[in-house]
Amino acid sequence: MDDGVEARGNLAPSIPREPPQSPVPPTNSEWDLLPANDWDLSVVLGCDVSISCDRETSLCSGGRHAHVAPLISSTPAPAGVDDDTLTQRELIDLHKEQSVIIQTHNDILIDPPKGFVEFIQKLLDYDELSAKIITSAEIEGYYKVFCEEGRHIVYYPKISNMGKLNPYRKHKTAKRSSSRIVKSLLKLAEFLQDKIRKGVYLICLELTFPKEFSYQLLDDFYGTIEKAKACFKDFYAWFKSSKLRDKDEELGLSANLHLWSTRNPFEPHVHFHINIVNLIWNRAKEKFIRFSPKLDVDELQRVWKEILQKHGIDTPTNVDVHVRFIEICNKWENKNDLFRRFRYCQRSVILDFCRYFEEHEFDDSLLSNKEYLINLIFYTNRRVQYGWLRYINRILKRLDEIRAEELDDFTEEEERLILEDLERLHGNVDEAEDLKQFDIPTELLELFYDAKDWYCPICGGRAKLLDVVTPETIDKLIYKGIKYYRWDQNRHRWVCYDS
Repeated sequence: MDDGVEARGNLAPSIPREPPQSPVPPTNSEWDLLPANDWDLSVVLGCDVSISCDRETSLCSGGRHAHVAPLISSTPAPAGVDDDTLTQRELIDLHKEQSVIIQTHNDILIDPPKGFVEFIQKLLDYDELSAKIITSAEIEGYYKVFCEEGRHIVYYPKISNMGKLNPYRKHKTAKRSSSRIVKSLLKLAEFLQDKIRKGVYLICLELTFPKEFSYQLLDDFYGTIEKAKACFKDFYAWFKSSKLRDKDEELGLSANLHLWSTRNPFEPHVHFHINIVNLIWNRAKEKFIRFSPKLDVDELQRVWKEILQKHGIDTPTNVDVHVRFIEICNKWENKNDLFRRFRYCQRSVILDFCRYFEEHEFDDSLLSNKEYLINLIFYTNRRVQYGWLRYINRILKRLDEIRAEELDDFTEEEERLILEDLERLHGNVDEAEDLKQFDIPTELLELFYDAKDWYCPICGGRAKLLDVVTPETIDKLIYKGIKYYRWDQNRHRWVCYDS
């Protein structure tokens, strides 16, 4: 593999003066945790956080640029809540000074609103008890983890007994899948960081269909989906033709087809969420070629409109196309934005129905088209991967092999001298290895608890699982003075509760 990485210029260099607005931002109902052991900093960030700037030009290619300041509500604290509130940065600092308890989920994901339960009951003809069981979950206990970064204990909920249509269960499925792809992309970017100076980016692209087409879902659910997929197939072919120059080259991207409006899931709204990595993989040469993440929105709109018209879809004068991009790097703001992006793209409509009934009462008139709603409830919002993204883990394995080949092994003489030095310093090699085990306290904890790698739900650093304690134990800890914080989605701050 060539140490250098080719850079390919932007084929459409113009940048819109007024960047288009981002797609519908993630909603409060999706706040919760992230990877395999439930870490997610999205619970503490504003809805519209994005890292969208090119390193060299500091120009945006659509979407919002700056971080959104926390929205501080003037609403008085509810009963049982004191005035102690923290920003995320303040909570990170606090867990370096003392142990804390946090609730890292939105209550409605565990115990959905009454209207949502009634909606599922009437839609699927369940009795009241069955509807409650299939939509709810419960807090079984609290994870007790030792944060290596904060050097203190963090307690947070362990959720279990999740019904088939429970919002938290649907959310957890999306976040697990999202965590895998993001971890792979971060590993790839880390490998390429010394070879690509201008950065590796995720291009976030939204392609929407006209309202009249979306409403065809009501009468022809699966036929409308197939036509939408045919449109995307043509768009993908055009995008490949604009970027690839060799038969051995591949793009890396994924697509999710959403059928509903986030704000009102009863309203059909067909649109694609597409995520493109600005890297082309050359299979023959085993190397990546970078291209500019900045896309010409005017050209995208023109091409998308032509594709829709080709498939017999009436279009307005301007079709909706939105673009922004996120640098793929290990800064926690960027990692969080990547997790949120992929998780939002793969979200279930169940989450949006749950949020809808947080603000609205159930009414029988909502079930005017039960067949459509049942199809929508059980629609699988699957992330489809294209090009080299389909086998990114094989590429990562190959890159590791190439990196290992580039390292020079010690000669036998060098190994002998190293062993002699170890014996002189520590008595013998085995003793030296034993001593190394106790260099840091977490190694000692691992010996006792046989813990696996976990992540701190506050700072995202490495952590060790020590135990799972009961809710009663948490009550006792709060009584003893350990602070208990819950996320307030209105204030966008952590609020300290005394019970």
